[in-house]
Formats: sequence, C-alpha cells, structure tokens
Amino acid sequence: MGVSQDQSKTSLAEFRSQFIALQNKHYLNFGAQGVISERTLQAMMESYHFVQENGPLNNTMFEWIVNQAKQLKETIASNFGGEAGSYAITQNATEGCNIALWGVDWKEGDRLLLTDSEHNGVVAAAKQLSKRRGVILDYCDLSKLQSDEQILKELEQSLKSKPRMFLFSHVLWNTGAVLPAKQIASLCRQSSCISVIDGAQSAGVLPIDVADIGADAYAITGHKWMGGPEGVGSLHVREEALDFIQPTFVGWRSTVYDGSENPPFLKGAARFEIATSPFPLMSGLDQALQIHSSYASAEERYQRIVRIARALRAEIESLPGVKFLSERQDSSLVSFTLENRSPGQIVKALEENFKVTVRTIPFPSCIRASVHYFSEDEAREFASALAAVLK
Repeated sequence: MGVSQDQSKTSLAEFRSQFIALQNKHYLNFGAQGVISERTLQAMMESYHFVQENGPLNNTMFEWIVNQAKQLKETIASNFGGEAGSYAITQNATEGCNIALWGVDWKEGDRLLLTDSEHNGVVAAAKQLSKRRGVILDYCDLSKLQSDEQILKELEQSLKSKPRMFLFSHVLWNTGAVLPAKQIASLCRQSSCISVIDGAQSAGVLPIDVADIGADAYAITGHKWMGGPEGVGSLHVREEALDFIQPTFVGWRSTVYDGSENPPFLKGAARFEIATSPFPLMSGLDQALQIHSSYASAEERYQRIVRIARALRAEIESLPGVKFLSERQDSSLVSFTLENRSPGQIVKALEENFKVTVRTIPFPSCIRASVHYFSEDEAREFASALAAVLK
C-alpha cells in the first residue's frame, strides 16, 4: 500500500499476535471500539480473582481499591500530561462531557456552543440541558473547513455571541478533521468561555499534553484507541476550572469522609467520582496503556497511523464514486461517501464476504475506516475488498 517497511516489522507482528480480535478478521473500527490484548484480559481476570480471594471488601481491599485508582491516574497522566490529581475516573468520554455540561451553574438564556460535527451522544446531552435549563444552543460550522486558519476565524465569529461554554471534539468523529485544540482553548479563555474537549477520537491517536492544550476539561475513553475495557475512561479538569465546574452527582468517592454535616469535596478531580465501580477493570486500562507505550512513543505511533491512513486513501481514491469528507488526512479516521451506493449495504458486504469490519456514519451518510498504528495489513485488505465490492 505504499507504507514503508520499517524496522519494527518483526516486532510489530509479534505485538499484533496478542490481540485475539486481529487473528480472524480485518478490523478497522477502533473509532467505535478497540481490541483488547491477552495481557490486558489477564490483568483484569487476575484483579477479579484477587478481589474475591481477599475480600471482596474489607480494610485490605479498600486500600487496594484506592491504590487501583491512584495507579491508573498516574499512568493516564504519564500518557496525556497534567497532574494525576487532575483526573477523575469515569466510564467513557460521553460521561466526562456530561460532568462538564451539567457542572456549570447555567442561567436561562446562557449560550452553549458546539461544532456541527459532534457525536450524537453529546448533542443529546446538550439538547436535554437546553430543555431543562433554558440554555440556547449555537453551532459553529467547521466540518467543511480545511485549514486551522479557517477554523479559528470561524470560531472567532461564533465567540462574538458570548457563549458560556464551547464543547468540541479534538478529532471530529465523522470527517476525521483534527481541530487546533490549543489555539481554540486560548481563544475561549480570551472570551471568558469555558472550553470542554471530547477526546474520544484523539486520545490514543494524537500525542496529547492536556496541560499544554489548556482546556478547562478534557474527556477521554479507554475502550477505543487505547485498547482498554468498556466502562473505564477519564476526565481531566484544569485546577482553575474547579471553581466553576461543580459535581452534579455526589457519593462516597466525592467527599472527605469525616462525618460532618457538610463534608468537603476531595481535592482535584476526584470530586467528580461517585461510588462503587468495576475497580478491577482499572487494571485493564492501566495495562493497555503500558502495552501501547512499550511499543513506541506517542509521536511515533501517531506518525505511523497517519502514514497508513494516507496510503489507504491513495489506494481507494480512484474507485468509482469515492469522495472523501476531508481533504486533509491528519488523523486515524478515513471517511468517504459513495455515489449512488448504500454505505450500509457496502459495509455489510465487506463484513460478510471479506471479514472486513468498518462502520457507517449517519451525518453525513458515509463509510468510516479507523486505522491504528498496527493496521497496515487490515488497511490493505480493506482497499482490496472495497474494490471488489464496488465492481
């Protein structure tokens, strides 16, 4: 496919062999859900066994639970920047976005700004917020803009309406466009606008330093690009933002357990955690992050992702009816429409006849292939299978 055969070829093959899901299909749907390694599965099973053998809950196990969360936050911080105490453990990126959305003391008539390409889960939450609090929803039309300069200019216009918050995806889930997050966060600060980033399609793909980006909140999930289990994610909240993003749901993990009538919140982002969670799953995400970090640096993994994605585009761009949603290819998502062909039928044919897994996106109606840094073989098979289906 035009991707260079680098020195990691042998070790990459060995690396791939530990992912069960890569052994019997051509999987290119990491943007929806990633694949879990044998080592990650083992870490979770060992944790569940440990809990039952030693607890499930007593003084020893409570200490273990606290340490599990602490260890995971430290690992997340080592991968994505910031201080460990600035992260809350969540279920996924959508929950993180909801924490930020509902944590603000909205007044009727306040404005919430979204892009025109946000995931329907976040849009649904925003609409519910609008319905219950009288918040006005505005949309910044970014999906058809190709340069950072155009994006920032459009945002400057949208910020003139004085939105209280701008919630946007670092990587748009449909087009795959990478937004200039650091510059956007800076513009928001200058306009006294809270910045919240949905990192579902960026964490595990882009090299990220949340402290350098400077957004008030950055939500990630572990079950996509990081290869962790479903149900474990994280939310980074900038220290200064703790003054205006407050917990909506509160439980024993949110406060100092001192028996007082009004117990104080815990320091940092831990105040956004609530109560009992599947704590053994945290060891799975921790292990998954360590596995990916052991293969190559975040920058090296990202550069390989982009090379594979661009090579895939080059392979399929001349196929009949193919039109890409974005002129740029700076992320892991390769999205395209097909003239006079049903994306759903094509995706079904690819899976049934060639064991190729991709997905459709409803807005706009298109096919989206999600490539990872170890997806060169899958990308090649997808290009070949798509050509066969479109004949």
